[in-house]
Amino acid sequence: MLDAAGVLAWLTFFVLLATLGAIVWYSVETRWLRQETALQTELRLRPLLTISCFDDDQVMLTNIGNGIAREIRLEDTVIESGADHQVVIRWSPVDYVKPDEHRALSGRIIRRDEHGDETEFPGDQHGIAAHLSRFAVGLPRRHVTAEYKNLVNASYRTTIVVDQGFPTIVEDRKL
Repeated sequence: MLDAAGVLAWLTFFVLLATLGAIVWYSVETRWLRQETALQTELRLRPLLTISCFDDDQVMLTNIGNGIAREIRLEDTVIESGADHQVVIRWSPVDYVKPDEHRALSGRIIRRDEHGDETEFPGDQHGIAAHLSRFAVGLPRRHVTAEYKNLVNASYRTTIVVDQGFPTIVEDRKL
């Protein structure tokens, strides 16, 4: 049988153990809460890009997010692919797009042969827009991928599928 000192020692041990458990639980909950708060803040302040093709046959880059997108680079968009060649739109880089702003995209149409040699097609921006507009009936879906940064240098990658002029964001992630 335990004497009073032994009972008090065990009681103290269990109180300390319960206190340690409460501190660990509180630390885990606080960490989770801090992560969720940071995520919500980032989502509220981050840029998010999409593209559209307006009636004037101009392809536009639009920031539908709440932060400035900068240093925007678009990957080549494949518009035709054969056994011995590939035709792509090589987009010009964009310096920045403010929230709710539209910026005109420009680029060149390039043909690559099986050896990697490239030939530029002469033409204007109307030729590029024709591959992404709502009047591009019967053309396959186009994938446009943009990589960009926000003001604090966080990098993002967004892939947009354009189907007959209608853009759908299919991938959006932080790099």
